[in-house]
Amino acid sequence: MEILTHIVTSEDAGRRIRQILLSRLGISRSLIQRLRENDRVQLNGHPVFLTQYVQAGDILSIDLQFDEDSTIIPEQMLLDIIYEDEDFLALNKPPGIIVHPVGQEISGTLANGVIHHWLEQGFRSKFRPIHRLDRNTSGLVLVGKNQFAHQSLYRQFAEHRVRRWYLALVEGYLSEPTGTITAPIGRKPGSIVERWVSPDGQEAITHFEVLATSENASLLRLNLETGRTHQIRVHLQHLGHPLLGDTLYGGSSSLISRQALHSFRFQFSHPRTSKTVTLEAPLAPDIEKLLNVILS
Repeated sequence: MEILTHIVTSEDAGRRIRQILLSRLGISRSLIQRLRENDRVQLNGHPVFLTQYVQAGDILSIDLQFDEDSTIIPEQMLLDIIYEDEDFLALNKPPGIIVHPVGQEISGTLANGVIHHWLEQGFRSKFRPIHRLDRNTSGLVLVGKNQFAHQSLYRQFAEHRVRRWYLALVEGYLSEPTGTITAPIGRKPGSIVERWVSPDGQEAITHFEVLATSENASLLRLNLETGRTHQIRVHLQHLGHPLLGDTLYGGSSSLISRQALHSFRFQFSHPRTSKTVTLEAPLAPDIEKLLNVILS
C-alpha cells in the first residue's frame, strides 16, 4: 500500500499540516509541492489545504505513489532480490554489470531488469538508486520505489547513518586483527577514473577486521565511516594489501578476474516505520570459490 499514515500527537497539535510533513515526516519541499498540486494529502479521510492546523488524534494520509514512465528500456533479467516492499528494493548485484545506464551503455544494466520486474507487477516508477557499486563489485544495492523513500534513504547515506559492511579478499598476511585506515582520497592527476591518497583529498575512514588469513591472502570485513569513490580499493592499496583481482590499484588478477569485493550488509532506518532494517547478501560464487581455495 502506497499510503503513508501519520497520527498527530499532542506534541504536534496546533501545527500546520505542511510543518508536519516537512519536520516530522521528513518530506522534502519539492515532494510537498508535488503532493499539494495533485491533492495527495488527506486529513481524516478528506482532502485538505496544507495550511490547515491539526489536532491530536487527527489522521494524515499521504498518497506517495505517482505513476511515472521511465526512459530506461525494460529487459527481462534474473534478479537476486533480497527484500522488497512498497518503499524500496534491495538486490544482490552480480559482478560485471553496472547499476544504471551510462553513456552508450543503455541495456544490460541492473536498472533495465528492475524496470521490467516492476512493470510485470503493474508498478510504474522511475529507477531511483540510493547508491551505486562499481561494475566489478558485487553485493547489496538499494533502490527507492518512490520519491519519499529515495529521499529518506539518500539523506541517511549523506548523514552517515547507514552502516555498511563489505567482505574483501586481499593480498598478503595481516598480523593485526583490527584496524582503521584514515587517509584522505582525491582524484589522481591525469586520470578521470583512478583515485589516490592525497592531503588535498576528502576525508575517508575505513575500519577493518581480519576474519581469516593465510600466508598469501586475508579475508577482511570492512565498515565504511565515509563513502568516497573507490574508498576501499584505495585504502587497501595504501595499507599495502590491495584487493585480489584489482589491477587498477595494484592487485594481481592471477586468481580472480575482478576485484574481490562484496557489499555484504546494510543497516538503516526504514523510511516509513523508522524501525532498524538489517540486510545481508550472500557472497558471489567467484569469491566464494576463491575463498575456499586460498583459505582452506
